[in-house]
Amino acid sequence: MRTKNIQLSVIILVTLLFSCSKDNVNDSSNPDSSSILVKKITTTSSNNTNTDVYSYNGNKLTEVHKGNSSEYVKFTYQGDFITRMAFYVANNQSGDYTDYFYSNNLLSQSKAYSANVLQAKFDYLHNTDGTIEITEITYSNGTTYTDKTKEYFDSSGNLIKKEELRYSPPPTTIYGYDNKNNPLKNITGWNICFPSNINNKIKVNYSNIIETFSYQYNSQGYPVSCNYTSQTSENKTITYFY
Repeated sequence: MRTKNIQLSVIILVTLLFSCSKDNVNDSSNPDSSSILVKKITTTSSNNTNTDVYSYNGNKLTEVHKGNSSEYVKFTYQGDFITRMAFYVANNQSGDYTDYFYSNNLLSQSKAYSANVLQAKFDYLHNTDGTIEITEITYSNGTTYTDKTKEYFDSSGNLIKKEELRYSPPPTTIYGYDNKNNPLKNITGWNICFPSNINNKIKVNYSNIIETFSYQYNSQGYPVSCNYTSQTSENKTITYFY
């Protein structure tokens, strides 16, 4: 559904996972780990290679340019919080964007628009046990649909389980992680706006459909390459440049 794409395309774009060429493996010239930012991600499959380029103002992500196309995503901040993710084609805003709202320094709501028309609203309930319940209201052809999911996190802040509560029993996705640094962890506001990954996914299990991620790391524990395999989709090699 297009609404899902508006809300999740950049997350997918940026989090399928990143790696680096051999020239980037040793970054000892930059000993401050908190300043490491991914600058480019190349994803290679059997019939396609795509490179996404990341631009920053300090540690704030300003734009992600998608491969060789004229499409890119632009981020807007208020203070240290991401407040808008907007899609552009050849320097013209497409009318697709998502706005983000916060309460007590936590993401409370997001609204996704297509052609400047509201398509979906997401409300985030942060429970005292650290879980997040997400209510999604989708608007389509005068009809309103409601979905609800619940997310569980480990002590580091990694998303480890997701339940789809509209079903009984709820289908569950389980995530496993390494103990290394996620390439996006130093982007200002990222893990508040998209709470999920402090470390790197190594396994995803949804209804016994398995995805695996195998990494090589640089000297500071950031991925420089990743081999992605799945039972249902094409295998990929992902390379991260810092």
